[in-house]
Amino acid sequence: MAIPKVNRQGILEALKKFDETMRASGEWANWENKANHRWAINYEGKSYPPKKIISIAAGVSIDDFSGGPQSNDYLEARGFSVVPLPKSRLNVDLQDALNSTKMLNIDSILLRFLKQAQTNNLQTADYPKDYQEFVLKVSFGKGNVARIPWIAILGPGQEVSNGIYPVYLYYKERHKLVLCFGLSETNRPALNWESDVVNKYELVSNKIDRPERYGSSYFYKEYDLDDEFNILNSTGPDLQKDLNVVLSYYRNSMIADGNEIEDYLIIESFI
Repeated sequence: MAIPKVNRQGILEALKKFDETMRASGEWANWENKANHRWAINYEGKSYPPKKIISIAAGVSIDDFSGGPQSNDYLEARGFSVVPLPKSRLNVDLQDALNSTKMLNIDSILLRFLKQAQTNNLQTADYPKDYQEFVLKVSFGKGNVARIPWIAILGPGQEVSNGIYPVYLYYKERHKLVLCFGLSETNRPALNWESDVVNKYELVSNKIDRPERYGSSYFYKEYDLDDEFNILNSTGPDLQKDLNVVLSYYRNSMIADGNEIEDYLIIESFI
């Protein structure tokens, strides 16, 4: 059924009611870690269950409408951010995460990457070899300087030439840095991104006019650069949050395909 119309204020009141009367209850305590929840409203540093919030605001049962696209589109149309929940087998607190050797700041990697992309230096040996539980690969070209340098984050069994992976593409001539749900061009990957990515996000070729390469990947976000090749209008936490959203989709895609991935960290301050 169609969800009854409720304005943004009605949703805000439902968030407040959830905090005051439900968040600490047995049913909803630690709801994010329960297997039947895949999405969360991200509002002022807290996570909320989308269907429950809509149910409270609209006065209907959660059985009367669908989760996923129907609920998410309803909330996003009212200005709320809805993000996928990672499927974790290991939860650690924020301090443990910050102390972990798996925790890297993507903004520092991107800054170095963008600066080097302005040179003829193709060396990548000094870049990190992994990012959280994934393999991290950087390329500025092989033998010749690439027109589109990239940073790819690869899960088990995935390769840049044959697989799916989160990827930063730097379209040098266009002065654009783009975060994408990447698909290999050399070989058609056996694994595809989960349906929520395919149905929700546009192809790079629809967002960038006649891209030189990687037009079949899915576009997540574009970042503006200043004349010194610094990223504008996005702080380190903003960049980390964006990447965490794409990584969450990636983990879900890998799990749906039956791939085993190592335990990883939920960084609460960025999700």
